[in-house]
Amino acid sequence: MTYWLTESSLVPLVIGTFIVIALLGLAISFRDRIMFYLALLVAVLTAGTTVTEMLIVTDREAVTEIIQILAQAVEKNDVAEVLAHVSDKQEDAKDRIRKEMPNYHFTSCRIVGINGFSSTVNGGSKTAEIDFVVFAYGSSRQNEGHVHRRIILKFEREPNGLWKLLDYEHSEPRGGMHL
Repeated sequence: MTYWLTESSLVPLVIGTFIVIALLGLAISFRDRIMFYLALLVAVLTAGTTVTEMLIVTDREAVTEIIQILAQAVEKNDVAEVLAHVSDKQEDAKDRIRKEMPNYHFTSCRIVGINGFSSTVNGGSKTAEIDFVVFAYGSSRQNEGHVHRRIILKFEREPNGLWKLLDYEHSEPRGGMHL
């Protein structure tokens, strides 16, 4: 509900800029210093709100940044970079990545949409799940071409504050969906 305020500074910046311009227009038209001071106050508040929003990183922003890094690593076929984002507790996930990634050679990998994000706190650990779709171009032993994949990643926030991958799954984006 507060996504526009907590994860994007665009709305407060646009509204603040509009109010500053209106107040400056009134200050010039009526030659009123109060309007000028109000415009200055709103400008400072807008700048403060924008800087504060940029300094606060929500869970969604942190996980979204990691999936962008992972998409770049997949595009470069960099198994080590992908494994660097997997939790040390998840050897089975690391083994699956080591087996799967060498079977493919990607030349591009772009995230085209995020379907959902959720985070939960269980006891002392915080977990998150993100569901998104990628569009990639690559080749495997059987074929070469463009592919869409729906990917669901499960993360856990470690005590050092970093989000690490716990598990993943990928499938056809429309698999099981009724159109």
